[in-house]
Amino acid sequence: MARRSVDPTVPQNGRATEPPRARAKATRADGQALIERLDAAPDKTLRLVEPSEADRAAYRAAIHAAKHHKLVPQGTLLRHTGRSSGDLIIRLLDAEAPDETDWNRIRLNLRKPETAEETLHQQLVVNPAAIAVSESHHARAVAFLVKLNAAAANQDQSVILRRRGKYAKLGYLVEDRPWTLILVEDKESGASDPDPRLWHMRRDEHATSGRLRLLIDHRDYLDGTSAMRPLTWAEEPGGTLETRIPKIFSDISRRRKEIAEHAEAVDRQAKLHQQALERAQHDWAAAKAAAVPRAVDALRHRTLVAALNAWRDARDLREICSILEARATEAKSLGQHSTAENLEQWRDAGLTLADRLDPTKAPASLADVDFDAITPSREDLRPYLDGRDPDYLPPNTTHDPKRRKPWPEDWDLARN
Repeated sequence: MARRSVDPTVPQNGRATEPPRARAKATRADGQALIERLDAAPDKTLRLVEPSEADRAAYRAAIHAAKHHKLVPQGTLLRHTGRSSGDLIIRLLDAEAPDETDWNRIRLNLRKPETAEETLHQQLVVNPAAIAVSESHHARAVAFLVKLNAAAANQDQSVILRRRGKYAKLGYLVEDRPWTLILVEDKESGASDPDPRLWHMRRDEHATSGRLRLLIDHRDYLDGTSAMRPLTWAEEPGGTLETRIPKIFSDISRRRKEIAEHAEAVDRQAKLHQQALERAQHDWAAAKAAAVPRAVDALRHRTLVAALNAWRDARDLREICSILEARATEAKSLGQHSTAENLEQWRDAGLTLADRLDPTKAPASLADVDFDAITPSREDLRPYLDGRDPDYLPPNTTHDPKRRKPWPEDWDLARN
């Protein structure tokens, strides 16, 4: 593009054709001349379209001189943008009511942003390892990707560079989710590697064929879709990848539909599983609610039976202790003092055990077993759950795996 400068002496467009004198250090006169040009220009604005480096430097020096020598008119602000590249714009703004909105618009729109095609092209040129093709076909491969990317913009999709440098890799952005994109050159035989994930490693292992092959694969980024094969397009006689771009978008659209259907099926299955779990939890809770009173009654009955057995054992022990006492008295009358002493020791031990077994008195009194505090374990519940497994426990619940014995352990001493 031809370089031209803006001449502030032309009032109808504010263009300047004579830049300040190029000096190592601008003088006061250079600063004054710049202010006069600005004051005479429409909207007090100068715009230089891509000035040369010398002209840009001269204007920068003049701006500095105007500020350094305090030549900016009172009540105004001297603003500029584009000091190092693009168009150079200089403006005098009203200090009391500067139009910052308009100035920011000018400043932000000064440089035209690179198009997506220009950006991708530059990235691919700088990162050639992203494309596994021979050097003689690299330019065409880049051009194809740029063309694909330009067309993809209408589909809200784009070709992206996921990794740079020696291990550069491409990607394909679909709904803001990056898929894998690999572009390779087929072997001379026309056969492709069995594992497409290795294609980018085969750059120099086959003779140049000139036939490009494209892979776009979603499987690394979407769980549960590994059964779907990656999308691939190979060149055929009379049909290049460039001519197959509409087919590429059609296949991607179909794959997106398949992925969406798969996601819906997974979501449906998850909901059904959750519903089944909730039903099972509800049924188990209802069965448990009905089983608990029955299991509690059974536990109380077992406790009473255990108390009865303990009481009988205590009674029988006391009865035998009475007999032992009679035998000891008889032995003493016969002068068998050692026998009498041994029988008395067994009598005393028996009476002590009877007191421990007796549920009508401490320390193993039935009065100390809380009638209302009896709770069943899951094994106590099993007979009353209508065949349901008592090991099924809703979240945040625990149960003793063994059958409970709410009564004192001493009651079972005579039964062990």
